[in-house]
Amino acid sequence: MGERGINYAFVFAVYNPMRIYALRFIVKKEAAVETVIGGIGEKKNMRVSELNQKGFTLIEMIAVMIILGLMGSITIKKFDLLTDSAAERALAASVGELNVRESLIWSNMKISADGYTTDEDVYAALDTNLGSKVFWNPEPHIGGGTLHCKSQSDVLTRTPSTPSHAAKWN
Repeated sequence: MGERGINYAFVFAVYNPMRIYALRFIVKKEAAVETVIGGIGEKKNMRVSELNQKGFTLIEMIAVMIILGLMGSITIKKFDLLTDSAAERALAASVGELNVRESLIWSNMKISADGYTTDEDVYAALDTNLGSKVFWNPEPHIGGGTLHCKSQSDVLTRTPSTPSHAAKWN
């Protein structure tokens, strides 16, 4: 093939720029093989059978597996942190909801015909069910309780209501 084969490679690379990386022409010269890739000539001592091997080496496969493993472990850690912070936020929102419920019940008692009676009456009117994801274990009492959401829990204390202010969960 000689010079004519190399010239053909240059022409092919110019007219087909999308295939420039896939372009490979082999020109035999005694014991050496000349490979032209994208118009750049390189001399390599290799057998023709070695040029036809395709696929990935073991080292490349191991490198990809290590990278995928690292990405997976980082993703799992981030997911765990995200789940924990979501549970903490759910507990905080639940405590806020309890305080709003206490204030509403206390306000309704204050403006009712009977007026404010006792803290026990306010607590008895309070609905402590906060949904299926947030639960009490053990059940709450007038002094507080332990609120759970997934792996997080919060021990709450309840300051009693008085005629001048509503009860507060902390």
